[in-house]
Amino acid sequence: MATLVRATHVLFSGKLLAARGVDPSERAVLALAGFRKSGAPWWIAETLRLLATPEALAEAAEIERALGIFM
Repeated sequence: MATLVRATHVLFSGKLLAARGVDPSERAVLALAGFRKSGAPWWIAETLRLLATPEALAEAAEIERALGIFM
């Protein structure tokens, strides 16, 4: 549980950086590692969307389809 909480905190700090116009990639990569370790697919998809590379967005869409989430 602690890993999931830490990863969530890091993701939110990355989202704040992005809102300020700062590259959130470093935070997103750290958060992604924590969410993968925790096995949290929805959070993984959220973090991949923050990374926003073509590969990350494709993986996020795949996870969302598997979860029944349609964006």
